[in-house]
Amino acid sequence: MSWSRFTSVGLYLLLFLAPVGSPAGAQLPPDVRWWSYETEHFRVHYHEGLEPLARRAGDRAETAYALLSEAFVDPPGGRIDLVVSDNVDFANGYATPLPTNRIVVFAHPPVDEPSLSFFDDWLQLVITHELTHIFHLDHARGVWRPLRRVFGRTAFFFPQVYSPGWTVEGLAVFYESQLTRAGRIRGTHFEMMLRTAVLQDAFFSIDRATGARASWPGGHTRYIYGSLFMAHLADRHDTDRVAAFVREVGGQILPYRLNTAARRAFGVTFTRAWGEWEESLRERYGGLADSLRAAGLTEPEVLTREGELALHPRFAPDGERIAFVSRTGREEPSTRVIHPDGRQQVLAPRSTLGPVSWYGGADALLTAQLEFRDRYRILSDLHRITTDRGTELLTRGARIQEPDLHPDGRRAAAIASAAGTNIPVIVELETGRIRPLAQPSLDTHWAAPRFSPAGDRIAVARWETGGFFNVVVLDSVGTLLHELTRDRAVNTSPAWSPDGRYLLFSSDRTGITNLYAHDLDSGELLQVTNVLTGAFQPDVSPDGRWIAFSYYWGDGYHIARIPYDPVSWRAAPPVRAAVEAPGAAVV
Repeated sequence: MSWSRFTSVGLYLLLFLAPVGSPAGAQLPPDVRWWSYETEHFRVHYHEGLEPLARRAGDRAETAYALLSEAFVDPPGGRIDLVVSDNVDFANGYATPLPTNRIVVFAHPPVDEPSLSFFDDWLQLVITHELTHIFHLDHARGVWRPLRRVFGRTAFFFPQVYSPGWTVEGLAVFYESQLTRAGRIRGTHFEMMLRTAVLQDAFFSIDRATGARASWPGGHTRYIYGSLFMAHLADRHDTDRVAAFVREVGGQILPYRLNTAARRAFGVTFTRAWGEWEESLRERYGGLADSLRAAGLTEPEVLTREGELALHPRFAPDGERIAFVSRTGREEPSTRVIHPDGRQQVLAPRSTLGPVSWYGGADALLTAQLEFRDRYRILSDLHRITTDRGTELLTRGARIQEPDLHPDGRRAAAIASAAGTNIPVIVELETGRIRPLAQPSLDTHWAAPRFSPAGDRIAVARWETGGFFNVVVLDSVGTLLHELTRDRAVNTSPAWSPDGRYLLFSSDRTGITNLYAHDLDSGELLQVTNVLTGAFQPDVSPDGRWIAFSYYWGDGYHIARIPYDPVSWRAAPPVRAAVEAPGAAVV
């Protein structure tokens, strides 16, 4: 889903061969049996085991096609190839107009990816996003059409691909949110990053909006700034002006002239509109910050010096050390431990940033990481990390993620991939036996399981069609015992108090992600933190003294802690109306 603005034709031609958003190494597997069927506007291709998902994908694609044809620009000619594959254990998709219009969607649902967690239907969201790329990048008017008829689908004659990345991705995120009841503009993650940048005087100018790897938020920049700027323009000048801008670019002989196209479509240049947008954001978020400060802000103790990504803190059984996963942007991703004196120890490099779980009484951790199983598959397996001997692979091709150890250390609750969805499972670590706790369903996904202190219950986040992402409690065989929340906020990452009375979790119910606690004795829902930025992934120390969590700041995520003090928690506010009763248009 990423693109760059090219400043030379030669470099452009070299790089254009890479599709928009194509993840490195994620080639489609040629060693399985593939099937195809046609709809009115698509040829849908899928491999064995994915027919139910592929049939649903074709339906969602036709819905997106009809909506984009009405709200955006004219659709491209001919059928579009839509490929559905389940050869990787991460969520993504990509699109390319060359040599023909093609979309690839990976089946893994993004319930483990915070920025993508607000969706009513993952297929609808990702297909709408990628199909927007096809409509956009294929669109051309004026001299470009006869040139394309004469010379064919040559990269030179696609004027939209000269646009900067924030325009390309901004449009796709805008329409994914405009044409569904969810999406990243309606969600809270992008706004959190923008709000924090504004309040900490780190807001990017328009010339930095495509982003750079060295400057947080790195590759997310073009998505965040591009989409929210498009939403601002649509709010100020009407939604149909967004499509008018694309038509203007598609007809320009010199497609780089974005300010000219913007002036014709919106009545103002992008440069000027960007400045007006920044002023409006400073006024809006300044007022929000004042109101939150008046209510009393949580001031955590930040334990890490470097930001970018410091995630999934887990207290050791001794309560003194905290393990977490880290990517600083200057070193390879790793599993780390914070010691009582503040020293950080790097235990082992890692490929992905999933949670870790301590073995009781041993200086070892259980985690899951992505591995190349062969040239065509990137799958998640369990690993054991020790403080002195590195990493040991425990499974091979098991497709297991987010493990949490039982107190006896012999088994783990985890999430297993399942042909376009996933299920909670119990993994017997000595034998490798996997016992499902639920039946696979395309309408239900799971994330972040945690055993209770007694090991007789499992808290887990459950997503259901309609955007209901809530925390539930299961018994050891998968029977539903409690449903802590039932709303369209993103409620996830549960953690137990040491006595088993409270379940803490993160929720964006107010529009800002904070920590909450559910009292299992009384049924009361309590707000634990009140931050300006975001608080995620709580964990409570075994002695009941501290809550560690991932805390968002201007340079990314840090590990922070606050005292564990239930007396100071207050009644949780209701879920914001925009989530519970979403409208048909972005506001």
